[in-house]
Amino acid sequence: MKATPVFPKWFFLEENAFTQEDLDWFEDTADWNLNEKQRKVSLQNGQQKTIGMPDKWPKHIQDKLYAYIDKVCEFYTPQKPAYRIDTMWLNVMDEGGYNVPHNHQGSWISGIIYVRNCKDINTVFLTERNLVTPNKAFQHNVYSPAVKDGDLVIFESDLWHWVPPVPDNKDRLTLAFNVQLNKYRQEQTILVPEIKFDI
Repeated sequence: MKATPVFPKWFFLEENAFTQEDLDWFEDTADWNLNEKQRKVSLQNGQQKTIGMPDKWPKHIQDKLYAYIDKVCEFYTPQKPAYRIDTMWLNVMDEGGYNVPHNHQGSWISGIIYVRNCKDINTVFLTERNLVTPNKAFQHNVYSPAVKDGDLVIFESDLWHWVPPVPDNKDRLTLAFNVQLNKYRQEQTILVPEIKFDI
């Protein structure tokens, strides 16, 4: 897993985190919603609409996801904090769909699993303002890592991000989640990691 400083936050990327078999299960879940007429487009015309996840899903996929979250926890502190995935949802964006700038404030870390048609439709992350730049239009920098289907990113939840409009003839599918700490001790909520770039 690669860790990148997106000042003053941290961003984590695991390439090929999930197999095609795993991604097929996520797609089947989205298709089930479609068949049940529960499928909704995410943020078409700027309104958030999502697909819920089933209560039970394959244990080997859960185990992988928890293992990746554990790696991020180890990056911040040698003593793994108690945590839980408190929300999880599928985002579908049809042609022209987009995701307005937002963050997941209130959680500790958040993540995105890129499932279908995600190559070249990257999530754009916004860094903190650079107060030494006089022109307000240029006080932010953006970070937009190249991702593809099967990749996983994890980032600090208050990092602002968005997705540009999906090109023609595309149907972009991602799974997003939020992670919350179970016990709010000061050393768990204000974590300052050592600087290291591969974990």
